[in-house]
Amino acid sequence: MVNVVSTDVHAAAGLSGGSADGQPDLTLAGLVDGLTSRRAWDLLDLPSARCWEVDPGDLSFATWLADQVGPDGEVLATSAKPRLIAAHPRLVVLRHRLTVEDPPGRFDLVHVRWLATVPQRRLGLAKLIAALKPGGVLLVEEFAPPPTEDFVAAAPSAADAALLRQFHGAYLRMLSNRRVDLEWAKRVHGVLAGAGLDQVGTDVTARSWPGGGFGTQLLRQAVTRSRTELMAAGMTAVQVHKVRTLLDDPRVVLHGQSLYSTSGRRPREDEAT
Repeated sequence: MVNVVSTDVHAAAGLSGGSADGQPDLTLAGLVDGLTSRRAWDLLDLPSARCWEVDPGDLSFATWLADQVGPDGEVLATSAKPRLIAAHPRLVVLRHRLTVEDPPGRFDLVHVRWLATVPQRRLGLAKLIAALKPGGVLLVEEFAPPPTEDFVAAAPSAADAALLRQFHGAYLRMLSNRRVDLEWAKRVHGVLAGAGLDQVGTDVTARSWPGGGFGTQLLRQAVTRSRTELMAAGMTAVQVHKVRTLLDDPRVVLHGQSLYSTSGRRPREDEAT
């Protein structure tokens, strides 16, 4: 089952990533954490659960999970390069390379975002599925970009709108050059079903991203980090600078990337056929 939720957001929701200087920020957390927490509560009873959070960013969602699981639960957050120390008695942060190492245990909930950026994404997904206890739930969240021609909802001028569309095309080419699968968000549902998980479902959330908001600031960070690659994809230095300015302009409204939130449950042993 696929549920589509369309929301026009001018007030932000919350998630986290990393800033250009390597420090954690609230941009990604502000964008998606609220959506993820509601999905997690809908999927299973969190008190006493054992959870695995993969590549947890600034630990905002992992810390929220640690609050929910209560004194009998546990949250393990893993990353190939952990940047933060857990500040919660039920949250443990470990170094772990998803596609190289065995899963660090068995879990009631496994949550991962942005596997599209992992070249061996199918291998990684198989390891996450293997980490589920019988009855355990895997939640995979991925962004899917809009078509370039639909990217701009509003801009100060026609020239600004054309430049933002040019940027979006260059940005997508850059991601493709990095071996990011731009269609992965739409493939996950079929992969989970094909792996034998049941109750597979996908919620799709589409939002507008106003200039200066969480979504456009996420793009602005990408512009800052990827200036050279964007220029290699056809933009000039002047155009890159102008795009950064436009992404701060509240008169700009973009059709943001859709969040595909796909879940599946490992059958219990007594349900196996």
